[in-house]
Amino acid sequence: MNVGADSTNAVPAAVSLEAIGRLLELGRSIGHVVAEPDWPQWRTASAGLLMRVLTLGETIVHVSELRRVADLSILVRCLYDHAVMLAWISAPRDDSRFTVWNRESLRIVRAWGNEMKAMEAGDITPEGREWLEEQLSGPGMPKTRELARQADRDWNGRLGLSGLNTLTASYTTVFRAGSFFAHPTAAGLYENRRPAGDHVVLMIEPEGDISPTIGCVFTFLAVALGVASHTIGRPDLYAIKRIVTECADAAAAARRT
Repeated sequence: MNVGADSTNAVPAAVSLEAIGRLLELGRSIGHVVAEPDWPQWRTASAGLLMRVLTLGETIVHVSELRRVADLSILVRCLYDHAVMLAWISAPRDDSRFTVWNRESLRIVRAWGNEMKAMEAGDITPEGREWLEEQLSGPGMPKTRELARQADRDWNGRLGLSGLNTLTASYTTVFRAGSFFAHPTAAGLYENRRPAGDHVVLMIEPEGDISPTIGCVFTFLAVALGVASHTIGRPDLYAIKRIVTECADAAAAARRT
């Protein structure tokens, strides 16, 4: 079972991986980003999220060698989550969304402190709690689907997304589908079981067809690099578009054969 895509129309994994490699190579050409003291917080956060996206992309390439759909789906789901957050935070070009994003991290810190205190295993200092309460007086983070919708609206026409390639559509095809495997669900055991007559064999997941799962990784990497080009000025937007065009042609050719 691959709930994330249609295997009959998927680009062969080898073609997708070659395209992903080209985008990762372009991403590596950025090297490292030095956040200047006068940078707004959103720009620093966007650079950090870009590096996280590129790191996940490299990990996905390595894991793809195992040809295991379930674990790969979890990583691709995570990649999507980071690409959406990057696009969402960067769109206004001010700190308004960074503040909401950072507040969500502080909520986790407060929850951790409360749980540690309940176990008598430690606690946040009174001064720290007072500071946290001051920071947490504001709206919470929208759900991932709403982040994707807002990002699609904000970047409409600039990232070349349409149809099933939009971040909103990918919420269902990638994020929601990947949830089966990211959490211990009954459906998530599908790749670890095989029917055999009147019984079921449970096993370590064997190699499978990862073509439908790996294909969208190229799109998410292109989104992240496109946003970075607009926000931190690297990589060159025309270099991204050239790779996207050439790889789209290669994918179309692969589908015809």
